[in-house]
Amino acid sequence: MLDCTRCCIVALAVFCAAPEPAKSAEFFFKNGDVVVMIGDSMTEQHLYSNYVEIWTVTRFPNWKRTFRNVGIGGDRSVGGNSRMARDVLVHKPTAMTVDFGMNDGAYRAFGDDTFKPYMDGLQGMANQAKAANICTAWVTPQPLDNADPGTTALTGYNLTLEKFSAGVQTIAEKIDGLFVDQLHPYLAVLDRARGQSPKYERITAGDAVLTNVPEWVYTVVPREELESKKKALVAERIARLAELDREVAKTLTIQGHMVEIVPSR
Repeated sequence: MLDCTRCCIVALAVFCAAPEPAKSAEFFFKNGDVVVMIGDSMTEQHLYSNYVEIWTVTRFPNWKRTFRNVGIGGDRSVGGNSRMARDVLVHKPTAMTVDFGMNDGAYRAFGDDTFKPYMDGLQGMANQAKAANICTAWVTPQPLDNADPGTTALTGYNLTLEKFSAGVQTIAEKIDGLFVDQLHPYLAVLDRARGQSPKYERITAGDAVLTNVPEWVYTVVPREELESKKKALVAERIARLAELDREVAKTLTIQGHMVEIVPSR
């Protein structure tokens, strides 16, 4: 019988600062878990998935656990449902995170022609997870950082994503799964940035990607500079291996709209 009486997933570790020691009884993942993280490009790029894994490893270093990232760029929930056996069940997971929605809404106004397939795909995944006794965390899509003027980013396609996020919550509640809202905390960061000057300049302005650069700061880097930044980062990490081993035990927190690892206090 499926028993998913698990609590938090640290808001996917990205939106949660944790000054106090984590309590294993209150954490979604458990010792011995095999965790599969499925989704679209947001998962495939190994950002939030890395945050979750780092958070878990640093809080519970004696645990035995395995993380598998099976995100595929451009995928939708119907695709996730169709590849569950190949990409998820083959790993015999005990826990899973699901993060779809960005592509499912087709980057246009909300409509049943996109929402129904989205919900059908999520429900199909929920059915397969239940049959395989997999405890699942259902994650909303993140918002777009659009260039629309005003004090809020909750405009345009983000209105569609908000409705899709409500659908994620419906699925989670229906099967007693864990619901993780990353849409609204992310919107709050974008809105805070909008309030800093009369003319808003996007945090992700231009053709850019979110990546990691030296000093463990996550920021925006133009694509044409990405490869050189990566090479420089690798060289810097190799030179600092001993120090980096110690840094693994530091705490993930949020500072402004940048994610940074800082010493525990």
